[in-house]
Amino acid sequence: MRAIKVDSNRDPILKNGSFVWVTNADVVAQSCDQAMRQQLGELNYDKDKGVQYFDNVLTGNPNFQRFEAQARNQILNVMGVSGIVSFNYDFIDGVLSYNTVISTIYGSTTVAGQL
Repeated sequence: MRAIKVDSNRDPILKNGSFVWVTNADVVAQSCDQAMRQQLGELNYDKDKGVQYFDNVLTGNPNFQRFEAQARNQILNVMGVSGIVSFNYDFIDGVLSYNTVISTIYGSTTVAGQL
């Protein structure tokens, strides 16, 4: 697998006028990160993809069990993911942080982020 590498703002990275590429497990990890950032219903072509952040987590009474179930489902549906080894999250001062170790067809890798 191969994809254009993106930076922390999700912008494509260019070096000397050419795209920088990621391969194998790094592609899968980058795709998982993008899947975790999708709000449920925001994709015009597939309203069933994404995580329901505003109704599950960013609300007065967070439902972290639903968040975790949706997040795991999104990760497991990324091409190249063969399983989830661990999934951890924290919600501190209104910031949701997650860290997950995934098994891919290329080996294990870590996906982490904040929302």
